[in-house]
Amino acid sequence: MSDSDLTNTSIFGTIIKLVIASLIVGLVIHWLDITPRDVLDHFGETVAAIYNAVRNAIGWASNYIITGALIVLPIWAIAVGLNYLQRKSRRK
Repeated sequence: MSDSDLTNTSIFGTIIKLVIASLIVGLVIHWLDITPRDVLDHFGETVAAIYNAVRNAIGWASNYIITGALIVLPIWAIAVGLNYLQRKSRRK
């Protein structure tokens, strides 16, 4: 197989995957009774809703991440330090 055959096969495979993914997403959207016109009419609102959802999720998760890091990071640092000391003592 030449390089152009591999590229053509790769492009064709990618197109097929995109068509199948589009079909599945289209079926789900149709099942939810959403039309393409609904998507286009409310596109700006959808983008704003996604932005707000991500922002809220980050705000919610950040408190838990910081609290967990207060415990996890010192334990991790101790484990890395002990591992370093073990490797250093094996070299001698």
